[in-house]
Amino acid sequence: MKKLLMLFLSALFLIPAAWAVDTPVQERYTISPWAVDAIEKADSLDLLSQYDGNLRYSINREQFARNASSLVALAYDRKPNTVYPIAKLRAEKAEDYGDVWLRLSNDLGILLGREDGDLDGKSYITRQEAAVMLARAYRLYAGEGPELTEPLPYTDADQIASWAEKDVQLMTQLGILNGVENGKFAPLDRYSIEQCYATLVRLYEKTVTDTPQGPDPFTSTPREDAEAKHVGFYEITLHSYYGTEDTSILVTSRGGLPPNAGIPYYITYLDKDLKEQSFRPVVMKVDGAYYAQAAKPENVRLSPDGKQILYNATVLEDVYYTDGNGKPTKLLFPKGVYTVTIDLATEEQTYTREDLP
Repeated sequence: MKKLLMLFLSALFLIPAAWAVDTPVQERYTISPWAVDAIEKADSLDLLSQYDGNLRYSINREQFARNASSLVALAYDRKPNTVYPIAKLRAEKAEDYGDVWLRLSNDLGILLGREDGDLDGKSYITRQEAAVMLARAYRLYAGEGPELTEPLPYTDADQIASWAEKDVQLMTQLGILNGVENGKFAPLDRYSIEQCYATLVRLYEKTVTDTPQGPDPFTSTPREDAEAKHVGFYEITLHSYYGTEDTSILVTSRGGLPPNAGIPYYITYLDKDLKEQSFRPVVMKVDGAYYAQAAKPENVRLSPDGKQILYNATVLEDVYYTDGNGKPTKLLFPKGVYTVTIDLATEEQTYTREDLP
């Protein structure tokens, strides 16, 4: 009887292993077993939002630079998703409509251009390039780091490029990067997404402290913070910006809508106290029973006395209201160039029209 009881208990302890379920990250991604803990930690740090699917794939320069920039944000106690709107605002103010993270990582000095100046964001990264970008990110919050006293232990050290040697040495000495089989570093081998996260998590755990050494590269003004709320995350576009020391006017639109929904433009005014007013343009370039689309606000500016917002809107074809059958029934906006005035006190929009040139 005692022997049967022991067999029963042994079987009971084996059941959980047989019924083991994947962790949340394993349900969302394809991950190598050795990388699960690192990916879970990266997920807890909000670093995983940009990926879906297989994390064993090779990582490109743009993706790696984004993750390294996010690590620097974490070093300054900032979540990556709070850094993005400010970076996007600055990029769009400068009319640089490329990838925001690519621009940010370049501004931070993590990703530099090739000899011709091209950032070459889509090329896959090598192990020695990973070491260089990891080292650049590290120095942003930790300073120059320890004196490099330990020689490179790799059997293929002579194959590491001269421009990467010191950074490989730094990442090796800090215990962030290790060799591969047969004591090699394999500097030209590709780097995977999961390898990126493993080293970033290792760098975070080993080197990020409560007191970063360098100046915070993400410092923003109260006005930028207020403006960035209206730029938001990925689906919002800043079309134009007017700003003085005391006031801001942003023209934005929201994406992610059905194709026939038109573009919903918003004009947001922030006064000297950062009090905001928001307006929808009144001049339509298409109007009908099922959808409407505003004419894009252009040349947005503040009147000299600061009491009105002025902007122009061009309508290339007469705009009619149409009934449920698509039949035009009423002329709303004859084609022409409209000058619109928004009275900030009453919030009333009035306009005049001139013929097209």
